[in-house]
Formats: sequence, structure tokens, C-alpha cells
Amino acid sequence: MIRTVVIALGALAAISATLTWLLVSSFPDASDTGYRVTMRPVTVLSRQACQAEVRRLRMVVEATACSPRTDRPWFDITIINVHDNDGFPVCTATAYDKVGHALFDWGIPISDVGPIPAGPPVSRGTRLHLIWYFGNPADDGSYVKHASWRPTTISRYRASCHGRPSSQVPV
Repeated sequence: MIRTVVIALGALAAISATLTWLLVSSFPDASDTGYRVTMRPVTVLSRQACQAEVRRLRMVVEATACSPRTDRPWFDITIINVHDNDGFPVCTATAYDKVGHALFDWGIPISDVGPIPAGPPVSRGTRLHLIWYFGNPADDGSYVKHASWRPTTISRYRASCHGRPSSQVPV
């Protein structure tokens, strides 16, 4: 009889632990930002390809935007809104060299896709694809230099996006 009770209590404890683990593991953790992001370095777009990107995305940029200096790092980014209800992401990237040393952290200029300053709406279940470049680091407070670099020394990016607080979302 005691053996049966001990076995039943053990089984209940195991079931309870399993159910608790399943429940807790279904909650998003701190690294779950609501967005999936892929980003890679690319070479400078031709003037025609750059102008096509500006037209495709109806970007809010200066006329000289498709004549950037060659010292600007270009990137190809895709942002997918998995489950952020507001859909106006803020994104940052860290650039790495081929041996894995961090070169810089920088806010990704997706607000160029408009409307400024919030940037494009990336509604839940949709994506934004952008090929663009970082601006002048001296003019951007989000830039943090870790090591000397040139665009050709960037071998990969690690990027992440998170939603804005509701108070920062355009109405």
C-alpha cells in the first residue's frame, strides 16, 4: 500500500514537473523580441540599382543618397515581424571581421524607408527587405566603435530588432 502511494506521488510529481516545464517554455524569453532578422554585408549598389531600391521602398532620402562615399558599409537586411503588435521596429547591428572580432555597433537606418522618425510599419506577419548603407558615424549617436575597420573588413553582421513602446508608435 505504501509502495503504491509512493509510486503514485512520484508519478504525479513527474507529471507536474513536465507540465510546468511545458508551460514556462511556451513563454517568450528575454531574447524573443518579436522579430526575426537576417543581415549580411554587400558591395556598393550601382547608381541605377540604388535608385531602383529608393523607388521600390518609396524611401525618404536626399537626392545624393545614391552617390555615397565608398567608405560606407552596405548591408542587405530582412526583418520579419513574428509577433510584435505595433510593428515599428528599432534595429541595431554589430559588425564582425573574419576572425570574429566586433568592429562596431550601429543603429540600422530603417527610418530612411519612412515615415521619419518611426520608419516603416512592419505589421505582424509581414517583412521588410532593404539593401542600404550606414551613414557617417560622426553624425550618428548610435554608432559605437570597437575596432578600426573598412567596409571590406566586415565579414558578417549580427542584427536584432525590437518593438517600440506604444507611446513611440505613430498614430
